[in-house]
Amino acid sequence: MYTNELVTKSISSYQIPDKYRAEAEKLLLETIALFGEDGLLLVAITGSCALEFCIDGWSDINVLIVTKELDQEKNKFYYKICGNHSIFITPTLLTQKEFENNNFSDDARVAIWQLKEKMIKPNYLRGVMSIPNITLKDIQDNDRITMPIKVQILKELLWQNIPNSKEILVKTLYTIVKIALRKRGIITYSYSGAFDKFAKEYNAPGFDIFFELVLNSSPSEQFLDYAKNVLKIICRQNI
Repeated sequence: MYTNELVTKSISSYQIPDKYRAEAEKLLLETIALFGEDGLLLVAITGSCALEFCIDGWSDINVLIVTKELDQEKNKFYYKICGNHSIFITPTLLTQKEFENNNFSDDARVAIWQLKEKMIKPNYLRGVMSIPNITLKDIQDNDRITMPIKVQILKELLWQNIPNSKEILVKTLYTIVKIALRKRGIITYSYSGAFDKFAKEYNAPGFDIFFELVLNSSPSEQFLDYAKNVLKIICRQNI
């Protein structure tokens, strides 16, 4: 089943830092220029920028792109374009067949569900296009596969003291917290919102994640202790 046709949203209307908005608009123009109107079906900024919870200096710009066919040379060149931006770009490139057959990553699945639920909107459409009817249950079913993988990654990061691991550590913990909340039907859109709701739902200690993101170049001892407490809760409750 497919949803009704989508409605676009202009990047210029996003309530995000100016430099993020400028980089996202530039990326959209570059995407259209590279793949061409005949080859490009959909472009959507996703993640925290689309949800307008972008954290200046921390957040990436995530973008979902659907093309008619696979063009490996253009895809390869597109990653070079993304690397030329002052803000880290995380692209997901799908062909029309992959999109229609639900053949995509965990993050793309969530983004497409958000498109379906109109939490976010595409920024470019070629004609009328519909999206797979992904449900919250589909996300939760996939979470049961993803959670053990993320928990194992968190264990390794905490126990092996891997250097320069702050970004992957924070993002892994954030994913774990979001999955734990989604199990209870709770959807969160920001780091602070997720950690606050997790503390209430799972009787966990609170933690001001915002200052951890913007002030420390490496994980603080307080954050590491907090991550270990979350890990204990997750493992004890077998989430």
